[in-house]
Amino acid sequence: MASSAPSTALEHFDQNAASYEASTGGCTKELAQHVLGLWPEIDADSVILDNACGTGIVAAEIIQRLASRGIKPTLHLVDGAPNMVDITRSRLGRFENVQCAVMPGEKLDFPDETFSHSVTNLGILFFADGDQGAREIFRTLKPGGTAIVTSWRNLGYLQLIQESQQAVRPQEPVVKLPISEAWFQLSHLEQTLRKGGFEQVEISTPTVHYASDNVEGICALLLSSFRRLIQEWSGEEQEKFKGTLQALVGSAVEEFKKADGSTAVGIPMIATAAVCKK
Repeated sequence: MASSAPSTALEHFDQNAASYEASTGGCTKELAQHVLGLWPEIDADSVILDNACGTGIVAAEIIQRLASRGIKPTLHLVDGAPNMVDITRSRLGRFENVQCAVMPGEKLDFPDETFSHSVTNLGILFFADGDQGAREIFRTLKPGGTAIVTSWRNLGYLQLIQESQQAVRPQEPVVKLPISEAWFQLSHLEQTLRKGGFEQVEISTPTVHYASDNVEGICALLLSSFRRLIQEWSGEEQEKFKGTLQALVGSAVEEFKKADGSTAVGIPMIATAAVCKK
């Protein structure tokens, strides 16, 4: 029998915390590296919120960037999934300037006007109440502070999974992620943040990648992430799915340079990034 599927986005991330970072194909980190360049300067007096922090991808990038300059801002890392927070704490809890807590983005347990910098990287679209999440981001940001909030415009790999599924079982509904379709509309993130209280919102659409060293590596990541989809199929159906997926991935990938200068191949993914000032 198939294992019980999570019924909410939060349950999904909690159940899959251990494999989360690998399953992203590096796209979450690549997006974090991009959007951190949009923030104002961070100094020792900065108080930073990493909201829906996952496994600490954004915070780790911040710490790495500041290490050579000896700058240690206060970092608060929160997520509604306890297993995510456990991983983050084991990864970054040794830093005296880092605090980790289990906390949903819709109910941030911080006073008003706490943070000079706030980031919610690929989190708000999974909140049970995105409007309330936006209000909490606004409430906890200091006047003059900057919040970065990101979402997805196009999940490049998902269409390939869906097309592979339809090639084998065209009668079945295609697999979907626990995300409202509204988030894929370019205007939705901006509208949500403005309803939350922000008057200054700038939107960009950076391209990142679901990546590995080669096509086979990308397919292996996708097959691991979507293993529940095909685990009860016949052997013949599974092989057809895998073959179709590999062909589609091979046609979709492009070569790109990673932040460290190395070369990889990846499926393009289009994000929506909002820079919000209070």
